[in-house]
Amino acid sequence: MEATLLLCAALVAAAPADIGLASSPNFIVHAPNQRIAEDVLRHAEQYRVQQAQAWLGHTLPEGEGPVIIHVRISPDDDTAAMLPLKRPQRTHHIIWLKTSEQLACGETLAHELLHCILATKYGERLPAFAQEGCAGLEDDPAVQAVRRRILADMAFSGQYPQLRGVLDRRLIAATDQTAYTVSCSLAEFLFGRGSRCTFLQFAVDGAGGNWDAAAQRHYGYSSFSALESDWQRWVSNQVRLAAGTGALRR
Repeated sequence: MEATLLLCAALVAAAPADIGLASSPNFIVHAPNQRIAEDVLRHAEQYRVQQAQAWLGHTLPEGEGPVIIHVRISPDDDTAAMLPLKRPQRTHHIIWLKTSEQLACGETLAHELLHCILATKYGERLPAFAQEGCAGLEDDPAVQAVRRRILADMAFSGQYPQLRGVLDRRLIAATDQTAYTVSCSLAEFLFGRGSRCTFLQFAVDGAGGNWDAAAQRHYGYSSFSALESDWQRWVSNQVRLAAGTGALRR
């Protein structure tokens, strides 16, 4: 394991005895107590295998793309962040979680770990909308319900943000729920028209600035505008179906 990870482990080990530390070749977990640290590590290892198989088609070699996970337990918060740290020939990541114990071992952890998996494979080639669109699949039902209501507002008003403006962003702020919603919705729409690999390659190719060519090559659209119009129709249909079943009730 890299010297950076070993140094982090040494520093945490020197902390008070009521601080939990658990580690493997893939993770170092720093948590409020040992039980939580071991639970987070166990779930992180499971997600690492499941997500790599689902998104890359194979598991990652042990020790590739290692992750340091800092956990703070808060029953009233659910915030998280992931930072990739590059070194020659190697990338590792740091995840900060401030959330409930359930989400620290569940959806919030899974969301951030998928970012790590995708960053390990694609690095900066994968644009922000694709990272968030994929990781958004892991979010808990309450977060997904908020996004459904945002989509309903767009569909009922007919006011959709321009997709290119979202797709070309280098970063999506955590407070920008509209951009997050659009990213997740577009990813779900395109997953229904091709594989996950197709979506990721579309995002990588389009990030070079030619979304028209990427839309044609990977999904058979005559232009990106045609893809955008089809997505808007799909959103409107999804919203109408949800309204009919009462799924949009607050």
